[in-house]
Amino acid sequence: FDRAGHELKWVVDREPTNKAVGEKHEECATCGYRGATVEIALVAPKIIEGAGQTLTAGAGSDLVFRSDADFDDFLGVRVDGKELGADCYDVASGSTVVTLKASYLRTLSVGTHELEVVSKNGAAATTFTIEAAKQPATPPSGGEATETKPEGKSAAPENGAEEKPKEDSA
Repeated sequence: FDRAGHELKWVVDREPTNKAVGEKHEECATCGYRGATVEIALVAPKIIEGAGQTLTAGAGSDLVFRSDADFDDFLGVRVDGKELGADCYDVASGSTVVTLKASYLRTLSVGTHELEVVSKNGAAATTFTIEAAKQPATPPSGGEATETKPEGKSAAPENGAEEKPKEDSA
């Protein structure tokens, strides 16, 4: 086939998914020539629920993520590149639903972490963040306690005697 003189463009016959390859062919806009059909590789699965979550350290909560990969294709879970043991998460069908357990999440440092739900067709990835617990406000330190006076009154003299109101000298 001589490509000269043809205006060839790729035409997608079927979009690929993470479950099935796609197909495309070249077609000439001038003469209608149709080239051979070729495969388009599978696309990697995606996180479709739970991406970008934030959890406060020590909150005692689980985090739930859903990948669009088939449950039957599930292989495992990685956080920060390390494969997790099955005791760190639960997995269920409904595409693939992964629940990171609170007991595991408590072991992670404050910061952003990468989650990968690994399946036969690739890994669906996202990040989640563990934020520091907010500390309660603490009183100022290093000084003496200060006494606040009710508005409109002065503090009693140190000798315990009551202070008399000043009289006008007019």
